[in-house]
Amino acid sequence: IETVEEATELLTTFLKMVFTNLNQPGKIVQSGAALCLTKIIQNAPVDALMAKMEDLCKALQEVLNSNNCRAHTQILESLISLLLSVEQEFEPYAVGFLPT
Repeated sequence: IETVEEATELLTTFLKMVFTNLNQPGKIVQSGAALCLTKIIQNAPVDALMAKMEDLCKALQEVLNSNNCRAHTQILESLISLLLSVEQEFEPYAVGFLPT
């Protein structure tokens, strides 16, 4: 991977697969998908994460707010990894994860 655009395209492909499984009804499938998401976030270039930040945060919020969500702990680990990866850039998205 030589450019941010290539990294972003690859990240998009992986995220589609992961979120497909995060929306499955089984806890084991969701937990495995969330663990994969954590590793993807930890190893993705920050520039690619920043390019997908809005979509990624929106998708995580949807999964966490879903009645089918059974892997809250693992998904929150993914969120923590995202926060640690992008640091201050996460601030505008943080409010979406606060309880109402």
